[in-house]
Parts: sequence; C-alpha cells; structure tokens
Amino acid sequence: MSKRILVTGAGSGFGKAASIGMAKNGHSVIAGTHVSSQVTPLREEAKALGIENNLRVERLDLTDPYDIAQALTFDIDVLWNNAGMGEAGPVWEIPVDLVRRNFEVNVFLPLQLTQGVVPLG
Repeated sequence: MSKRILVTGAGSGFGKAASIGMAKNGHSVIAGTHVSSQVTPLREEAKALGIENNLRVERLDLTDPYDIAQALTFDIDVLWNNAGMGEAGPVWEIPVDLVRRNFEVNVFLPLQLTQGVVPLG
C-alpha cells in the first residue's frame, strides 16, 4: 500500500537517500529541502531516475514560518522528521546562542511541525 510521505532535511544525506528509495518503492514523497539551491538538482535527479511522478521536491526551512504553513497544507500519511543540525567542539567553547539554535532546529521546530500535522490526519 502506497503512502504519502513528507521528509524534512531531504536535500542531502540520509534524508535524500531515503526519499529517493521510498519514491522508487512506489510511495509518493515530498522531499523538503532546507535551501532553494537544493530543489532543482534533486528534481533533476528524480527525473533522471524516472521517479519524478513519485518525488515532489519543495523548499522546507523549518525556521521559516511561511514554509511551515505551506507544509501544513500537504496531504500526507507520514511525517519523517529528518532535518537537523549539529555543532562540534568542546562544550565550554560553543556559544550558548548556537546551542539554543541547535535545540530549536532539532527539537522544537520538528515538534511544532508534528503538532501541526497530526491533527490533520
């Protein structure tokens, strides 16, 4: 049974590979990319792979309220919160503002998206 799946952080790495794999397996995938410059290359890759009908690519920056509002209009069965960021280095050297941003992107914004999507299902 085919599912409609939204994947955040699908512009590269694991999110991109998972989106392509699920689209190849017949699922309808919306691949959310963090920046606009990731959209066209992923669309071109989907076309080259023959999965452009199963893989829709949209800019989805979790820090952009417009993008979140747009994502809440998508008709999906599954939300795959894959977007995230990291900060390397000794804890005592990492500015607190970067740690706050990290928590925002990795915890609070995915939670906000989830809380917006779940009641729609």
